[in-house]
Amino acid sequence: MSLSKQVDKLIYSKDKDERDTYLKGRYFVYSTLVFFVMALSALPYYFIVGNSKVGGLNEALIGNLFFCVITIVLLFVYRKYGFRILIVNVLTFLGWVSNFGTYQYAGGLYSADNIWGIVICSWVFLVAGKKSGIAWAVVVAMTLSFYYIADVLHWRDFRADTAKIENTYYFIGYVLAILFIALIIIMFQKGSEQFLKEINVAKSDLEEKSKALEIANKDVMDSIHYAYKIQTAVLPNEETIQRSVPLFFILYKPKAIVSGDFYWFYEIDEFSYLYVNADCTGHGVPGAFMTVIASNLLNQTVIDNKIYQPSAILNEIDRLLNLTLKQDHSRYHNVQDGMDCTVIKVNKKSKEIVINSAKRPVAYIQDNEYVEIKSNRNSIGGVSSSKKAFEDVTFNYKNEDMIYLYTDGYHDQFGGPKGKKYSSKRLKDKLISIHKETLPIQKELLATEIKNWQGELEQIDDICITGIRF
Repeated sequence: MSLSKQVDKLIYSKDKDERDTYLKGRYFVYSTLVFFVMALSALPYYFIVGNSKVGGLNEALIGNLFFCVITIVLLFVYRKYGFRILIVNVLTFLGWVSNFGTYQYAGGLYSADNIWGIVICSWVFLVAGKKSGIAWAVVVAMTLSFYYIADVLHWRDFRADTAKIENTYYFIGYVLAILFIALIIIMFQKGSEQFLKEINVAKSDLEEKSKALEIANKDVMDSIHYAYKIQTAVLPNEETIQRSVPLFFILYKPKAIVSGDFYWFYEIDEFSYLYVNADCTGHGVPGAFMTVIASNLLNQTVIDNKIYQPSAILNEIDRLLNLTLKQDHSRYHNVQDGMDCTVIKVNKKSKEIVINSAKRPVAYIQDNEYVEIKSNRNSIGGVSSSKKAFEDVTFNYKNEDMIYLYTDGYHDQFGGPKGKKYSSKRLKDKLISIHKETLPIQKELLATEIKNWQGELEQIDDICITGIRF
């Protein structure tokens, strides 16, 4: 089995959960094993060449033996319980105590052991993190400061101490320090290379996924644009409407490319026409599907079946939509989709207007007086436990009267200084203030108003407002 796999076995299980702690765990295990080998390899030297004898064994030998034992013990404690940062600090403390405890004959400020202060600080940064690394850097700096003060004040003659130390001690100390620094650099470099490799793999994977998403997005956008063409073809041409309704405007502002709002027109004869302003369930592609279905049902009801009375049209559309979408309340899985809409029938010869609206109020202005024509409480489609009733409102209009049919997208739009809804009241006040303007100017004023109100916020729903002047 490879050394890498053996090292992985010594890493605490929870350290393997994240990449950063996993790398720190690997560095810790590798370096601790190196510490053990280095301490073990130094035992013969300390046995042969010790200065201060204690019962036939020198202090350095005892210290190294203790360090070897405690290193192995702490390594297995880490494997089972973790506590990597604590163990690193314990090992560092033991090393510092060993170094500081022998400063009086190891050379103090001029000791070869001082290089280990820099080495160990680098190691602590690598395996325990920034906080521990900074803490031990401060300790090492304070220790060296103490040596400097002791040397300046002649508390001890460190130069004389170093003269007594054999060159072999310096050689071993510097070589081991260089080797350990090299180990730290190699571990860091390997970690960086592995990190870069992982980044490149992730980048390559991300690029592949990005390309796949681009293709998928293109397919989706192509489908949406095709849906837009279909919806545009279904909507009546404004030039066709203008032949029967000379003075009108349509402010049509989908939330997305396609819309869940739509309008519909049919000229009954040279004197009469029907106009529908509707808001289907949803917006975007799902809403657009509903607009196509609803437009086809209107064609079937009005053009094919010649039903011209608004109340009869709404009842028939409701019935057909329930059949089309299988909206049977006895079914466990049912489709709740439907629409809110307004149907008006205008007879230009008799100046009579018939209005029927499913959950959408109608704004009517006559002689500068604003009248809100209430809607019926039922939507078209959806599951209902009771029979729906759509009641017509009939009256005569005067020349210059204005009627506005609108969906809820305009007055529900969030914006303004406090990010609130535009509100039905603001829309009412706006319609009153602009109703005498020409139709193109009214459309422009309404479009500018909602754009300024919306500001940087997202449009929340489709908008469809139709204004007609009689």
